Amino acid sequence: MDDSSLNRILDDFERESFLSPTFIASGHSTVADVIAGMPEIKALLEQRNASAPLMVARYRERDSTMSDHERLAYFVVFGLMSRREMTHDIAAYLRRCGRTPHSTLAWPWHPYFYGVRALESFTGGEVQAPAGKVSAKDVGRFIAAVEKWEQTHVQQDVGKHE
Repeated sequence: MDDSSLNRILDDFERESFLSPTFIASGHSTVADVIAGMPEIKALLEQRNASAPLMVARYRERDSTMSDHERLAYFVVFGLMSRREMTHDIAAYLRRCGRTPHSTLAWPWHPYFYGVRALESFTGGEVQAPAGKVSAKDVGRFIAAVEKWEQTHVQQDVGKHE
């Protein structure tokens, strides 16, 4: 798959209708499962060596203007790909959500939960996301724990390659 095909898939993320197949869902897990099963997402995952760098660059380029539905799709895919280099980007977004009402964050089509789950997946579940109705402090502690885990594991990864 070439860059133009990958870009067309990422262009699809921008369409609000991209998440229409998820509207049958009643919760976050089902939304994520439906997204993971979409042919476009499967193609990105199968071509991750080409699609991941393109996705990272495009996410960073569009971060300030990105819609919630786009960000949700990116977070699901980053989690599936274990794109640990996105830790700081996702953490920055989660911090920006600090004053957003819990009822908004808990909605299955808001990207917040998927960002939290992506960070948790980056650690292989070693750092557990807070559950239930959480405070900004809880999320802040979670993000700090993920970043600490990331620093430790980046150092360990470097040591393995020396």
